[in-house]
Amino acid sequence: FQPITTPNPDPSPPLKYTHEIRYSTVAFTESTCQASDVSFNMGSVSLSSFQGAGVRNGSWTQQNLNINNCPAGLNRISIILTTPPAGWLDSGNKVFKLNDSSDAATAKGIGIQLALGPSQTIAQYDTPIPVNNYGYNSFTGGSFTVPLSARYIKPASSSVIAAGRANASVIF
Repeated sequence: FQPITTPNPDPSPPLKYTHEIRYSTVAFTESTCQASDVSFNMGSVSLSSFQGAGVRNGSWTQQNLNINNCPAGLNRISIILTTPPAGWLDSGNKVFKLNDSSDAATAKGIGIQLALGPSQTIAQYDTPIPVNNYGYNSFTGGSFTVPLSARYIKPASSSVIAAGRANASVIF
């Protein structure tokens, strides 16, 4: 065996070059789509259809949320439904109160439940809900629709019901 010798490394430090990089007029923007208000015509519902605890009026009323002018290149499109302005009638089942619940002309003991998509999944609130799987094309952008459904519900906690206006709102 012959020993292998390695040359002594150069004790001088490596050369370093310092360059300054300046950024000017850089603007970070958040790409967004546009959407307009959605109104449901829930029609008239007989109080007799709400006998019992936790009763739904049976049918969903359907409407589309139109999401328009989405730019190309988005990886994810989400909506956020905020806690309804009137609050919850049954927060566990996502049934929100009617507007003007203290007004004598407003129905009592009845709330509204909102669902998204063709499978009518009960909507979640205050959290992003992905919706780009309803027809958004990330290469071209464009517009698409998200099916929404709403129905009246008498939660199990409502012992008294009364007829009246049954309007409500949610902000997205």
